[in-house]
Amino acid sequence: MPDIGDELAALFATPPERPAVLLDRSTLDLYSICPYQAWAIECGGVVDASAPADSGTEAHKALAAAIEAVIDGPPADPYALARVAGQMSRPDVQPDVLDAMMPAVGSLVQYLRYVPVAGRPWRNPADILRYTGGGGERAGQLAWDILPATDARGPVRLTSEVDLLVAAGALSEMEETDFKTGHTWYKLADVQHSFQFTFHAWLLFRNHPQLETLRVRVHMTRFNRFTGWATFGRDRLADYEGRLLTALRARDLALRQAQQDPLGIKTWPGEPQCHRCAARGMCPRLTAPQWRLMQDPVEYAKAALVIAEELESRRSALADYCRDHPEGINLGDGLYYGLKTRKVAKPTKASYGVYTVDAGDVVAESDGDPS
Repeated sequence: MPDIGDELAALFATPPERPAVLLDRSTLDLYSICPYQAWAIECGGVVDASAPADSGTEAHKALAAAIEAVIDGPPADPYALARVAGQMSRPDVQPDVLDAMMPAVGSLVQYLRYVPVAGRPWRNPADILRYTGGGGERAGQLAWDILPATDARGPVRLTSEVDLLVAAGALSEMEETDFKTGHTWYKLADVQHSFQFTFHAWLLFRNHPQLETLRVRVHMTRFNRFTGWATFGRDRLADYEGRLLTALRARDLALRQAQQDPLGIKTWPGEPQCHRCAARGMCPRLTAPQWRLMQDPVEYAKAALVIAEELESRRSALADYCRDHPEGINLGDGLYYGLKTRKVAKPTKASYGVYTVDAGDVVAESDGDPS
């Protein structure tokens, strides 16, 4: 016979805590760009990876080595340690890593050592609050629960990592520098309106109750150039949180729709999101029945945008393939895809297309490379 005491204990026991739902900034950022793209990447339908992204990760590690050397002080040499870290990065991306991070090391060290703060001739290493790869209290990784737990799930916890956070002239002021190691040129407006920095501001205001003003800039390390400082204030915390909640809602709707029909997940085509989309090849606007022009010209035009981007991507891939296979691709019925004419000194993507054998367009191997 069961013990009545055990039954009562089970009845009034506190239910076990559900694990938190962890969402990093890059995942939620994608849902603010296009729900279908975000869902396809989050569920593993496509892999969003590239050599430039891998190079950027390695370059960030090398810059973190310079920051750590500044904190440690002499005899640590931030220039030497940063270079060694870059030299020891992944061999496939190492040359690009050095190109991306070495031009910025001097300015980074000067900012961390010599920029006067509150009348002092140099900066105290204690002013370096957080950085990517940092440990303990200096960890760049941040987290905060934006939604409480429910009966169905644990709390929704947002996470992200800041590249560099430094104390400013007052306890209520901080400065965030974000390293961008690619070739994109950023402007002040890009920083001010960025989902990434809205996300970071929300996390920093939540984790640092004394913080009232956050100034953020982008350091374009490859060119050693900076944007101006964009200002984020605690008085706009509700605005920042609203933007994050809207992205969370887009994710929730996408996950619900995916259980019924993934092709029904919302797509938000436009520039530059379609150009950069890793999931463009499986986008519903390519695979689902298309809209009729007179029935819905807006949706028809949006679908055309996605199709055009995918076509350009495939033309580039075909040009690269045909460069290594000058005989072209036999499509059958006398049709080939390849270099349409051999009368081109330096073929470009436009030099490749469909041609016929009967038309006398069979070409010999070209001496030029397609760009």
